[in-house]
Amino acid sequence: MQLEEILHGASDPGVGRIKLQWWREELERAFRGEARHPTAVVLARSFSGFALTNRPLRDAIDAVDTELSHAGHPAFASLEPFLEQMGILWALSALINGYCDEHTPDALKQLGSACELTFLIQNLPRDMALGRPHLPLDEAERAEVHLDQPVNANDRDALRRFVETQAKRASERLHEALERLPARDRFSQLHSLILGNIYRATLHEIGKDGFRVGEHHIALTPLRKLWIAWSTRRKETARSRR
Repeated sequence: MQLEEILHGASDPGVGRIKLQWWREELERAFRGEARHPTAVVLARSFSGFALTNRPLRDAIDAVDTELSHAGHPAFASLEPFLEQMGILWALSALINGYCDEHTPDALKQLGSACELTFLIQNLPRDMALGRPHLPLDEAERAEVHLDQPVNANDRDALRRFVETQAKRASERLHEALERLPARDRFSQLHSLILGNIYRATLHEIGKDGFRVGEHHIALTPLRKLWIAWSTRRKETARSRR
């Protein structure tokens, strides 16, 4: 996702904000049918084809802008609004793909929020090196982890314990969201289900590796992601026929 690349990849917050401003302007162009970026071209079709507004996307850009200024959240409660805002983008897919059950958008919002939290855990060392970790500082302090410093050998055990706590929270939220998605809308929301299962598998690999995200980047191979996509589609196709 373009916004995540800016949040986790811009070493200079000023440069990140310039990119975000470009996306604000590109959203306006997309709304007028004048998009330039391939992603925005697709968005433009959604605006016209599904009577969507660009407000949720503008709010997401503003949320990322705010995160660029953070040197950490004092507690998890202050991180929640950002996670929820990113989850709202997932809820839009319910409108685009169509749904029958009124609870489906909320389930997708929760799923997106849990996936965003997983992404923050996966990229914690990179964010620490940039000086803007996004995970709760009070929980890090209790684990004796210094999120304002790059990872060093002396902090590895403490960081593993901290990551384990965060991963457990993300895993519980992912599981709950995937279970909450109403049965009659699961196949129409297949794309979100696949992503949710990919993030769940990523958390599993992080745990299997001993929560050592501070020692090396943990990510699924393209082949593993393809297998998850295929198996999810196969499972949901069979479920929809029952």
